[in-house]
Amino acid sequence: MSLPLYSDNLRISGIDLSEDMLKRARKKYGGRNNMDDLQVMDAGELSYPDNHFDVVVAMFVMTVVPDPDKVTRELERVTRPGGTVILVNHFSADTGLRAAPERGLKLFGHRLGWNPEFPKSCVLGRTFLTLEGEETLAPFKLFTLLRLKKAD
Repeated sequence: MSLPLYSDNLRISGIDLSEDMLKRARKKYGGRNNMDDLQVMDAGELSYPDNHFDVVVAMFVMTVVPDPDKVTRELERVTRPGGTVILVNHFSADTGLRAAPERGLKLFGHRLGWNPEFPKSCVLGRTFLTLEGEETLAPFKLFTLLRLKKAD
């Protein structure tokens, strides 16, 4: 769903565990000249070499994977020194109106297909990536974009 947002001057590689989702993406956006590849791949075991990408983007992934630490380490590994990792995800609130419902929904996470109680600390401080920016996103500021930098 994010493919149309990328500029034509960027080279794009994409992954998903679902071949069906990749088929949809190929059908809808496969004619773009900047699409390098779309592959079935596990985000926790990327087949790309170390330091391969200038920018790595993981949208709405971290709360649905079984091992977010492993995925975060893989994103860091395939990002070149000085490169950027962008995460877009729902991160739970520690306080406020959202905090209690998110804690309650955690009991149903296996049915929901995602972890509603997922603090930013689950990805921050788990690698050598440094937080460079943070932005809350619509709708209702339920999602957050984290911009992380890999050391040179």
